[in-house]
Amino acid sequence: QEVLVLSGDVAMGSQLGNNISWEEWPADGINANFITRAAEPDAVEKLKGSVARVAMYTGEPLRRSKLVGEGQSFMSSILPSGMRAVATAISADTSAGGFILPNDFVDVIMTRRADTGNGGSGFNTSTILKNIRVLAIDQTIQEDEEGKKT
Repeated sequence: QEVLVLSGDVAMGSQLGNNISWEEWPADGINANFITRAAEPDAVEKLKGSVARVAMYTGEPLRRSKLVGEGQSFMSSILPSGMRAVATAISADTSAGGFILPNDFVDVIMTRRADTGNGGSGFNTSTILKNIRVLAIDQTIQEDEEGKKT
C-alpha cells in the first residue's frame, strides 16, 4: 500500500509544504496511525499547510499525532495538558550568554535592588521558578544538527 511519508526533514513548528509524498510500504508494516492513499487519496494536498508539533525526518511515515490539530495553535499543541506558557524578558548578557536552547530546562532567578537601611542599597536574589522547560528563544523553537536556529 502507499503510505504518506516525509520526503524531507520538517522542523518543529514548520509547515509540511512539499516535504510529503506517497511511498510504497509493506502491508504487514503499516500501522493503523499511518495515512494511506486508500483511506485518504487527497491527503498530500490537504496536509501541505499543516504544522509539525515535533521534528520529523525524511522517510518517516506521517502521523496526525505529530501535527498541530486544526484550529489549534502551535504553542498550545506542545504544552502538556493543564500547563501554561509565559514570556520573560531576558537578554544575552544577563542569561547564560546564548547557551540556553529550546527544550533545555532552567531555573528562573530574579535579582532586584534592595534598601539595606542607612541609605545603602544591595541586591536580593531569589529563585522564582525551578526546572522550567524552555519552549522558544525569541522566534527560535529548535536548532538543527548544524546549530542553525529554526
